[in-house]
This record gives sequence, structure tokens and C-alpha cells, in this order.
Amino acid sequence: MKASENFLSAIRKAGQKLLQSTSNPQRIYTPNPAWYGSDDSVFIPNAEQARAMAPSLLGQAQDSADLLNKTVSPSVFFERYDFLIGRMDLLAKCAIWVSFSGTPPKAVAKELRTIEKRTAAVDDFLERYKGHTIDKIASFKTLKGKLSNLDKLQTELFSFEDCLSPQ
Repeated sequence: MKASENFLSAIRKAGQKLLQSTSNPQRIYTPNPAWYGSDDSVFIPNAEQARAMAPSLLGQAQDSADLLNKTVSPSVFFERYDFLIGRMDLLAKCAIWVSFSGTPPKAVAKELRTIEKRTAAVDDFLERYKGHTIDKIASFKTLKGKLSNLDKLQTELFSFEDCLSPQ
């Protein structure tokens, strides 16, 4: 399975590229605005609005976190990571009037923006994706089917190659 080995090698190289990148001296990840799901100008003017928004935002954040820990889809992973940061930023605005148990949303958003946290999350995703790729390819009986699916999975992952490198 030369093609499979090349694909897994490419995944490894992409992961190493992510780990070795020092293009951001502040070590801060900047979410893609299209996936962020929030506008920095969103103003939460009072406690009533904050209490009304917080449960929905918290549910969206929890759903996103669950997806991040389980998905093998590159689009879901990368889009939801940025969306989660956006939800945490909005929850941080609500935190002026609403109290949260556990780690404050502002601290969670700050942690998610660190290159180290993002690198660890991407590494976990790439391991799941690698296992999914191996299982998927093994399920096909013919070499043609295996190679076709390998190409498809490789194209899917590398359409997000820019996301593998910290900004």
C-alpha cells in the first residue's frame, strides 16, 4: 500500500510543520473570521439579554467541544474549533452578568488561542483521521477502490492544509 504510506507520511509532515512553525512570535492562533461565528462588535447591554443568550451559547460551545473530540471530518474540526472560540468570546461578554462554574469563558477562549493548545487539538484530530483512513481503506476489497478512496481522503484533508499551520 505505497499510496497509503505516502498519505500517512504527508499527514505526519503536516503535523511536524505545525509543531515547528515559529511564524507567530506571540504564539497566538487567530481564528478564521468566516468560521468564528461571532462579531467582535456584538454588544450585550444588560443582564437580561446576557441571561437569555448564555444557555444557547453554552450549548453551542459544548456541542462544538464534543464534535472536536470525536470528528474525523477536516471541515467539521477546523470550522468548529474557530466557532468554539467565538462562542467562548460571547460567553465571556455574558460573564459580566452571568456567573459560570468552572473555568471562566474568557480563560477558555484565551487557552484555545494558544498555539500549544491548537497544536495538541490538531494532533489528536490527525491521529483520529489517520485511524479512520486506515479503517476506511481496509474496508475496500479492490486496489482500485482503495486507491480511489485514499485519493478522496487525501484531497479532503489537504483542502485544509492552510489550517495545519499556525497563523
